[in-house]
Amino acid sequence: MTRVEAFVPTATLFQIIADVARPHNARLVLQRFETAHHGAALSVVEASPLAADEYLSGGYELAYLALRKAPAGEQDWSFVDREAADLLEFAGARQRGEDLEQVTIRPLAKKTNVARLFAATKAAIAATCKQGVMLNRQPYPKIFYAKELEGRRSRLWVDIETKTISASVIG
Repeated sequence: MTRVEAFVPTATLFQIIADVARPHNARLVLQRFETAHHGAALSVVEASPLAADEYLSGGYELAYLALRKAPAGEQDWSFVDREAADLLEFAGARQRGEDLEQVTIRPLAKKTNVARLFAATKAAIAATCKQGVMLNRQPYPKIFYAKELEGRRSRLWVDIETKTISASVIG
């Protein structure tokens, strides 16, 4: 099962998340850490394309599709460990202007209950994307990128904060 890595605009990713969450009755949980502008929090939001705006404007860095339970509140820090087998994690995927961060999608636990959710997400990414990027001039043929990025002047980063590893599409 492992993980999926992709460069997908945030709005497109949250459309995929909404499409995958609906038939699985999964909840969307956003997580942010303490910053100068926001306090650390877990938030349950509706799985919809509009969640992309909340993710970006709210300073979130992680999103989870949760199969069974949601956090008891914004400060339920044991939620991720407690429910790991039922969580699919989306790390990154932040976007600021022309800068776009890679998203890494993975089940949190080795013994997981999200195999079908992960497979549906991977299939949706494969249907929306092509494969093959360059990271610091090294080819990575298994990393996906949204087809819509081919004609745009987006700057792709593995981490939007540090901007230490840049990427470009091969195709």
